[in-house]
Amino acid sequence: MEQIKEDYVSFEVAKLLKEKGWNILTDTAYDLKTYQPSNGGDEENLKVIKNAKNYGDSTYTRFQRPTQALVIKWLRIKHNIHVWCRKSNNSPKYFYRIDSEKYINYNQNLRFDTPEEATEQAILYCLQNLIK
Repeated sequence: MEQIKEDYVSFEVAKLLKEKGWNILTDTAYDLKTYQPSNGGDEENLKVIKNAKNYGDSTYTRFQRPTQALVIKWLRIKHNIHVWCRKSNNSPKYFYRIDSEKYINYNQNLRFDTPEEATEQAILYCLQNLIK
């Protein structure tokens, strides 16, 4: 039977999310020493969080590792930024689009092999350019 898995954000995106105010507990996190996803799962992640005074505490040794879908929802609800990707009509590649009240980026010039790659780049663009 084929396994379909969730797509998680990269370490770079997880770090930017924290800088931009992400405060949602997720099932997995990136370890700040190894830059790898924690393998302890939910219980270990919760234990580390409870031992730190808050998410920004210097004793906190992880960045939350949300799914791309959860980040897209956060962007929409918290920042009124809408992200979507689709397959190009002329090629087997994918592109993304970002809409907000003050900004529209209809990026058909960049092409990605998968919708997940396009989504990751769209999220990265939002965090680097649209959220102060």
